[in-house]
Amino acid sequence: MRLPPPHHCADCLHKQRQIDRLQEEVIRLKARLRYQERTAKEAPFGSATPSAKRSVKPNSLADNQAKQGGARPGHAGHGRRWPQPEEVTRTVRVPGLQTCPNCGAPLQPKGFKRRTVIEVVPVQKEVIAYELEQGDCARCHRVFTAPAPGVFAKGLFGNRLLAYVAEEHYVQGTTLGRLTRQLGLHRGSRVGAMQALAARLGRVDMSDWSRSIGARRSGTRTRRAGATMAKTGMRGSFAPCSLSLFRFRQSRAAKVALAVFGLERLSGTLGGDRYAGYNQVLCALQYCYAHLLREVQDLGKESAQQAEVLKFVAVLPRS
Repeated sequence: MRLPPPHHCADCLHKQRQIDRLQEEVIRLKARLRYQERTAKEAPFGSATPSAKRSVKPNSLADNQAKQGGARPGHAGHGRRWPQPEEVTRTVRVPGLQTCPNCGAPLQPKGFKRRTVIEVVPVQKEVIAYELEQGDCARCHRVFTAPAPGVFAKGLFGNRLLAYVAEEHYVQGTTLGRLTRQLGLHRGSRVGAMQALAARLGRVDMSDWSRSIGARRSGTRTRRAGATMAKTGMRGSFAPCSLSLFRFRQSRAAKVALAVFGLERLSGTLGGDRYAGYNQVLCALQYCYAHLLREVQDLGKESAQQAEVLKFVAVLPRS
């Protein structure tokens, strides 16, 4: 016996479609609401936002809030710790009074009382006169002179002084006038030394960058030569196995990376954080696993009602 075809109610089918559409809309709106709530708590970069840029910090647990700070009544204090012998820079004996300030009687010696004081040594230049030993070859009649340690060839300023001035001025923002007075250097000599240092660090040989390179960006305070105010800029660091290169620029555009890597194809791999500026570099790209893992975890928080998404989030970190 042949059964009649099933009867479909057009009105019921329309209602069921409407229900399905509304349920999908509810799921989508809940996911957007969770994303907005999480963004308000975690700042605009989500779980990847540095703690220094979070405007709202999470509250401590109720148990921690109920705890009272400080030691219990009657607890013996530890006091100031006496430094270890290797921590003491120098020991100074301070002579005391010879007579009593009240009655004028002579004071009997009673040993010394120890006290620790932490002080700072003012930064000052050190003029070193090296006596470089020379040797004369009796066969080829050439004179060989021992090189001065820690200084460039024909340089007047040592490498430690150059590094100190460059770091204080270009990174910490100390003015040229203050450094000149502090070190007793002529301003023109100091500026010339910085220009010579910039010329040495201006070009980097990329032939050794053939394997893998890690690239990252961070905010920093930059100062142009002669400027009185520092501006907020970007610091890009590019580090292969044996070298770290830092580029301080006011822009975070792709031209900063291209100025380092050039326009020719490289055989190595560039690892980054999915910053679009690195896509123009002609080499293989590798995304940072930590950034990808955080994005997958954020996806699980946003789509907590989707079983398929939760399964993907649970499986991916183990793959």
